[in-house]
Amino acid sequence: MPSPADEVGVETDRRTVVQNVADLMSSQAITWILATVLTIVQPRFLGPEGQGQLRLAYSVWMIVDVLVALGTSTSLTLAIAKDRERGLAMIRPVLTIRACGYVASWVAVVGYLLASGAGSTQTSVIVLIGVVSMFGSVAGTARSALLGLEYMRYPAMADVVTKIVAVVSVVTVLVLGGGVVLVAAVGVATSALNAVLMVRFLRRFPRPNWHQTMRFVLTVSAGLMVADAALILYQQVDTVVMSLLVGDEALGWYATADQLFGSLLFVPTILVTTLFPVFGRLHEQDPARLRHVISRAMASVLLLTVPIGLGAVAIGRPLARFLFGDEFDGAGQVLMVLGVVLIITSETILIGRYAIATRHQRLWNVVMVAAVLLTIPLDIVLVPWTDGRYSNGAIGGALAYVVTETLMLTVGLVCFGRQVVTRATVGRMARTFAAGFVMLGVIWPLRDRPLVVPLVVGGLVYAGAIVVLRALGPEERRAIDGATRLIRGRLGRR
Repeated sequence: MPSPADEVGVETDRRTVVQNVADLMSSQAITWILATVLTIVQPRFLGPEGQGQLRLAYSVWMIVDVLVALGTSTSLTLAIAKDRERGLAMIRPVLTIRACGYVASWVAVVGYLLASGAGSTQTSVIVLIGVVSMFGSVAGTARSALLGLEYMRYPAMADVVTKIVAVVSVVTVLVLGGGVVLVAAVGVATSALNAVLMVRFLRRFPRPNWHQTMRFVLTVSAGLMVADAALILYQQVDTVVMSLLVGDEALGWYATADQLFGSLLFVPTILVTTLFPVFGRLHEQDPARLRHVISRAMASVLLLTVPIGLGAVAIGRPLARFLFGDEFDGAGQVLMVLGVVLIITSETILIGRYAIATRHQRLWNVVMVAAVLLTIPLDIVLVPWTDGRYSNGAIGGALAYVVTETLMLTVGLVCFGRQVVTRATVGRMARTFAAGFVMLGVIWPLRDRPLVVPLVVGGLVYAGAIVVLRALGPEERRAIDGATRLIRGRLGRR
């Protein structure tokens, strides 16, 4: 029987998680709406070619950024969550490490531009996004520290302000006739704003008296660097490979679908961001409670991603045409495949962060590196095949994700299944899938109707099926009720 102290600890964790989820949900709702506006407007002005150029630039610099960071983002968050004083002392050496890394990275990127024969527009975009990446690295360091402190409100506020400025600026530039280069320039300004806000929020906390060396930071971050690098390479290497196999149009379809996919992935992103420091702390203090938290999260994430993912399978093409125009029908085909990926990825993300927080990063590193190595040959085979069969090589990139994500989830469940799911959780997950397939069966014949029809019908059918099948657990009800009350209270005060 749990002691009174344990009960207090459970309730404290629950309040902290619900508070942080509410903070992130509030900001995510706003930023999601703004991102959706940008996702709709930007492709219509830039077209598939401009979208492809932006995506390639971001992919190049995301790969560079993770190599420059050397795993310090994750190690900083975990270090602060476990020991605030010593963890905060890592901030200065982390920034120094990243600054040195960017000096070397510019040499490598210039070499890539010369070797690839990139045109003037693509070169300009890559250079500007490089500056975006540097500001983003500063903001990312401050964000990691704030996440370790479990103050999600500050990053949420910074994200909302930055997103509002970014959307207004980009839309203005596009309406006035600006192209992809000016859009990238706006990114420089908004990333600088985000960095300033993040640093100002972090400075509200007292500076530590403890001092850490760069050598110490590199030592504790070494294993995590492999995990972070493998993750980014896994997410971005397909863009680089596809740029060598298909034209800018197909790359633009893929970029647009993937951008929308990222917006749909907001549920697991919020929960993982909130729970990751909790995983690390509970692993040290109460492993039994950690199993309860992770198993509940697995079921909760699936409850929310199943209708989104299966909904994308059903209405991906009409949704893409409605949002971006008929020239982006190819993006809709990709989105249908990414709907399946969404469901699998949401669970894989949770298992991966659990593995890292519980010091199983070496095992997960092997899984991630294997996924990266497998992605490249899959792209080389599937992209040309789908290009020839469906006149859309971007579908091949999405299919490669289905294969690798399925394998990663399988390995994760084999290795950590007993720690991350319980028998009751498996039952709720099975009922969730049943409700999702009932929804899919109802809306599939309605997919060519006006979008509001399958969206409304699907939502009602899924909600009803969830209630009938009892897929919602009592603790999930309490968490949802608590988050709802917090959000309503804040909106009422405003």
